[in-house]
Amino acid sequence: MLNKPAGVSLLADRSGAACLWDALPDLLGRKPYLVHRLDKPTSGALAVALDQATQTKLTKAFAARRVDKYYLAR
Repeated sequence: MLNKPAGVSLLADRSGAACLWDALPDLLGRKPYLVHRLDKPTSGALAVALDQATQTKLTKAFAARRVDKYYLAR
């Protein structure tokens, strides 16, 4: 899990601004696999997998709503 701050793009957009996804391989020391994403204005825990098999299992769990998510608003 990674803590994504608000205002940081996860994926590249047309503006060419830096995005978190491009920095993850250096931060993690290996290629990450995206499990789910958060919009730019949203902060929170970002789930990534370190291998494709785990990504597949986690993505299926999210799709089947077997993952509980809690939102805290201030």
